[in-house]
Amino acid sequence: MSCFIVVPLVLTSCKAAPVEEKKPAEEKPKVEKEGPRGMATYAPSTGTMSYRSAIDPHTGVGAEQTTINCLLFDGLLTKDEKGNEVPALAKSWEIAPDWSYIDFFMQEGVKFHNGEACTAEDVKFSIERAGREDLMFVFGYEVRENVDRVEVLDDYHVRVYVTKPYPALFDRAYNNLMIVPKDYIEKVGDKGFAANPVGAGPFKIIDFKHDEYVFCEAVVDHYRKTPYVEKFRFVICEEPATRLAMLKTGEADFIMIPGTDIPEVDRDPNLTRIQSEYTFLVTMVFQDLAFPDEPSPLHDPRVRRACSLAIDREGICREILNGAGEPWGTFLAPYNAGYEYMEPDPYDLERAKELLAEAGYPNGFDTTFTCGSGDKWWMEPIAAQLNEAGIRAEFVVLEHGIWQKEHTLGELHGLSYGSGPWWACRAHPAVALDSHTRGGWAPVGRTFPEFDAAFQKIVTATSEEAIAKTAKEYNQILLDSTFRVPLWSVNAQYAVGPRVESYEPVPGLIFPIRMEYLKLKDE
Repeated sequence: MSCFIVVPLVLTSCKAAPVEEKKPAEEKPKVEKEGPRGMATYAPSTGTMSYRSAIDPHTGVGAEQTTINCLLFDGLLTKDEKGNEVPALAKSWEIAPDWSYIDFFMQEGVKFHNGEACTAEDVKFSIERAGREDLMFVFGYEVRENVDRVEVLDDYHVRVYVTKPYPALFDRAYNNLMIVPKDYIEKVGDKGFAANPVGAGPFKIIDFKHDEYVFCEAVVDHYRKTPYVEKFRFVICEEPATRLAMLKTGEADFIMIPGTDIPEVDRDPNLTRIQSEYTFLVTMVFQDLAFPDEPSPLHDPRVRRACSLAIDREGICREILNGAGEPWGTFLAPYNAGYEYMEPDPYDLERAKELLAEAGYPNGFDTTFTCGSGDKWWMEPIAAQLNEAGIRAEFVVLEHGIWQKEHTLGELHGLSYGSGPWWACRAHPAVALDSHTRGGWAPVGRTFPEFDAAFQKIVTATSEEAIAKTAKEYNQILLDSTFRVPLWSVNAQYAVGPRVESYEPVPGLIFPIRMEYLKLKDE
């Protein structure tokens, strides 16, 4: 807190002195104060840190871990303010012409927070660790499927041999596949590491309580960027009204907001709203397709089509999201090669009822619609609209971590909310579509063998034209299958308080990174 000393002005009689013409003073360049200062608090919209075990990036199950990962840890590369992939622990990389391996050339002199040097051995250890089945990392299956072996060529040169083209490695490397200290983990074990995490990120841990808060401090002279703020708090606060109250009272400086809070934030002169465009796609998933031997109305494509027609996408985007969402008709994002605008399904309640009758359900049927607790506010209208069509969907809200677990393990039935397929500014369509159509977040998609064959065509395509062509083909297969249907794309909304001078979100990212660039005003 700044202190000001007020000196009283004393008036005395005096003879006016001759006025000398003065030259205008030269404007001095503004000098940035040295070192980080102040403490910032960020409250996301989630009720979980999204780790299976305390804070261990290789136990991550969802995107919520992104912010914490990028505070405490570092990857081989990162994203800049425009969403481009730029060097981090790897200063450069090269892909073999036949896609048999990828060489990473590392920065020298980088140290983990405990003082250990970060070398190629740590990269090898981290990639192999991420693929361990027992850690249940959300991308563990993908790592095991794509990485053949990792070879250390020298202290700062590591070669990753891949079984097939693996463009997703680069997107995983900035926020999920974090590099961790080999010697430290071998000494304290997995549980010891999760309890006292050590990374190479721009902030180091002070204290945390799993699924409640993380308190960390800036790493001065960090090899990439010394943070502008000295201390940073990540505070779990799932209730939107509580987050907004925290922002207004100064308890938080930066929060995620739902579309319902947009009008209130825009009316408050002390608050500023910022957004990240096209962050993810909201879909409705037909979970019963993963259980072909269990009778379900959802096995009939006419019923799935009726479910889609029962949703008023335009109305929900306008009335619930307050313009933070846009009705969507494709599984591709605007930044994916092969993207073309496609009309979303219209809201047609009568046609939905007709299709149900044609499928043998003139009086509708009973099912469930499940979502995580953090998504209740915008998913409840879907359940209500399904009921209007005769699809009597009991609305089930699970604690967010439980919902993630049951979704990824294929334990949900009926209908459910599904994020993705695309999000996180993943430009290559194979990377964007992988986890939510055939990977860790797609237990239903994995039951469609035709998905895998079509997907591999995108992965192995080498020219931009071929990538776009195969992405369009895969998109059409996904649409025809109706294993899930696109509802709307989302622009992630944030609000910052009066203490924040500047912060620029990375386009396409719902969970913000680059907190080292969050700057507070002088106080």
